[in-house]
Amino acid sequence: MMNDEISELITLGEKARKNKSGIWGKVTSDLTMFDPKLLFRSHGAPNAAQDKGPVIMPKLFRRQSTFAIAKLPRSALVTFLTLRVPEPSCSAT
Repeated sequence: MMNDEISELITLGEKARKNKSGIWGKVTSDLTMFDPKLLFRSHGAPNAAQDKGPVIMPKLFRRQSTFAIAKLPRSALVTFLTLRVPEPSCSAT
């Protein structure tokens, strides 16, 4: 991207944040609302009608999830990790 294109995007982003338009109306600083039931959508186009609610930046979401798992009791952590271990995609012959 050229400098003028970057500057234009920054200006538009700042204007949207100031007016709380687009996703900026849903941005929250409340980091306590971690929902462990949220899953990554690995395929298909996003459905804007279903994707309503607060928005958190990906870096903060990763920190939230790491913290939520770290504060689980050890038995719950073992269960969590056991349930999410994928089956091997190949086998030795």
